[in-house]
Amino acid sequence: YGNVPYTQANQSVNFLNPKYDKAQDIYEDLVKQLDTATNLFKTATVAPADATADIYAKGDLQKWGKFANTLKLRILLRQSEMPGREAYIKAEIAKITANGFGYIETDEGIFNNPGYLNTTGKQNPFWAVYGYGVDGTRTASHGYMLASTYGMDFLRNNNDPRLDKFYNTINDGAGSTYVSLVWGQEVNFDQTIATVSSIGKGVLKSFDQDQPIMTDFESLFIQAEAAQRGWIAGDARTYYEAAVKANFIYLGLTEAEADTYLTDQTVANWDANANKIALIIKQK
Repeated sequence: YGNVPYTQANQSVNFLNPKYDKAQDIYEDLVKQLDTATNLFKTATVAPADATADIYAKGDLQKWGKFANTLKLRILLRQSEMPGREAYIKAEIAKITANGFGYIETDEGIFNNPGYLNTTGKQNPFWAVYGYGVDGTRTASHGYMLASTYGMDFLRNNNDPRLDKFYNTINDGAGSTYVSLVWGQEVNFDQTIATVSSIGKGVLKSFDQDQPIMTDFESLFIQAEAAQRGWIAGDARTYYEAAVKANFIYLGLTEAEADTYLTDQTVANWDANANKIALIIKQK
């Protein structure tokens, strides 16, 4: 994202005009902080009260270690196309391997849920903004978040069963057709939730749904790319297909439906795509 204030940021008493740090220096410092975190997770102990207060992992330091490693791998892969970074990336991945925590795997995502209730101010924040109020009526923002043609057509044109999980039919699911908008284009019909598809029930699940911080499918896609580049052990195809299956399950579909999609649809089939990195990123 370019150079931004970092080392002097959020210290207005000392730095009214914080300096801009180089983007690469910031990334490298974030990696060092994650190394520090994993070292702490190796030796720390968690008091029962602290475990109860941990709304992400319930005091499970192994899970925190996996999260730190996966986040670090994501940071490293963001630099994968930069010239001259491969040696650095490989050296940092070796540190991940050495700490022994591993990465987030299937059914091991990091989610936030302090105990959401169907009470004002206590619903899942995503649901409260883009879903429905305590009384069941649509929020204002729910009616503004309408389907994009690019995303909908990608699913529709590839017979992707996730279509009705990402989107509702028109009239907030009461209609029988899916309709999308090309953003920025003038259209000759009413651009409202009555005529355009809204957010689907695979995304907007319930007032007490977990809030994802890092899902298992994101982690598996990251590992698939790293394995395909030869930077971590394991089979890239196995990671990739596990990621797609995990996403299907998260949205409310089945592993069998994912298997059919991975087999029948060229856009997802491993063998049908020569450029494996492009395939992984497209599905990610």
